[in-house]
Amino acid sequence: VKVGVYFVGRVRPLLMGDEWVWLVATLGLLTIAVGAVLAVAASDMKELLAYSTASHLGLMVAAFGFDVVYGGEAGAFHLLNHALFKAPLFLVAGIVAHEAGTRMLDDLGGLWRDLPIAAAVAVVAALGMAGLPPFNGFYSKELLFEATVYAAEHAGGLAWLYPALAVFGSVFTVLYSFRFL
Repeated sequence: VKVGVYFVGRVRPLLMGDEWVWLVATLGLLTIAVGAVLAVAASDMKELLAYSTASHLGLMVAAFGFDVVYGGEAGAFHLLNHALFKAPLFLVAGIVAHEAGTRMLDDLGGLWRDLPIAAAVAVVAALGMAGLPPFNGFYSKELLFEATVYAAEHAGGLAWLYPALAVFGSVFTVLYSFRFL
């Protein structure tokens, strides 16, 4: 899946224009929002991670959609960050499912006593996914916010929905990150 996002980043300089921004950035931001809402509503641990992956892929696509340097930087940096926090989270989900015998979030709790190393890895990775400082996800989200505000300042009007959707998706990212924990 990430190869497609990487491809969008690579062809970005060739196709950049007003239509590119409206199409790619808008679809990316809508994907962030929808994926984040679905992740919060998920009851299965891996389902939550799958919807959050869709949301983060939307973040990368949206970032590559903006015609400012912050956009390209945010997309490329979040591509790396996503790998750094999502791989450990899927590994922890597998460990928890194996040890607890279930992936249902409502049935899990207090496992940090039995699985302290997995819990520590989950906390660091989930805080990175949430985008809280000083973790890596914070910086790539900040670059996305810079790109959305820049686009809104220069385009005006409905373009102010860009930062609003980015903040909305970011709030839900924090919610599903803590739900995972």
